[in-house]
Amino acid sequence: MFRGEPRSLPIWLVDADDVSRVEPLAPALTARMHLNNLQSAPEILEIGCLLVLWGLPVDLVNAILDTAGAVLECREESDATLYGRAPLNLECLRLDVPAMDCDGLEILRPVAVILETVSRDQGWASDARELNNSYVGCHSWIEYHVQNVLGHDLVRTSCANLRACEHYRRHLTYVTADDVLSLVAPGTSIALRLRAQYGGWSNHIQYARISVVASVALREDVDARSVLAAATLNRPPFTVDAPASSACALM
Repeated sequence: MFRGEPRSLPIWLVDADDVSRVEPLAPALTARMHLNNLQSAPEILEIGCLLVLWGLPVDLVNAILDTAGAVLECREESDATLYGRAPLNLECLRLDVPAMDCDGLEILRPVAVILETVSRDQGWASDARELNNSYVGCHSWIEYHVQNVLGHDLVRTSCANLRACEHYRRHLTYVTADDVLSLVAPGTSIALRLRAQYGGWSNHIQYARISVVASVALREDVDARSVLAAATLNRPPFTVDAPASSACALM
């Protein structure tokens, strides 16, 4: 059975085009992914406005931001423990993609959808035992649904559970396919659903995450001077603690 914190488990990367291909997430791969975006909209806006005040045109500033990987992330995650038995089609998490709420910035394009889960099947199988602890012949899996503002619903498999394994596994699927990203925009919803088929099969989950990572840019009409003035007013004052005075004892 599962022990410990779900997000402390090692990450297994699922090939978004072939979910039967799963491998440990290597550092060389993480360097090319936006897995945990730490940038905020005000930070990107302030950097862009500084470049504008240095005399660079907005188009060039946006090219610099894009090359530097200026992205924002919207995320939903849940630590709820859910499970069900076949036939199973249970939604466990949903992300409604929001509109840009930072004046002066606009969304250029989505660059990735990140799906992360910690899940397992029932932990046993009575047939084809030679397939156990593999991704072959497992009838317990997780789907993602992308529904755009027109109601078009795209359904794909995010990951399969490891067959007949009682231990939870942490899977991550990094989606960059054009047919998926082309549907992602403000107003789009993305849902993760637990699936199981055939008698005896079940699906158990202890953590789920959906993230949309999007490239952003300065708006053409941004007032860089006003933005920086407001940022200066809102910034907390910088203080330096005085060093503790040293005591001298005369003997």
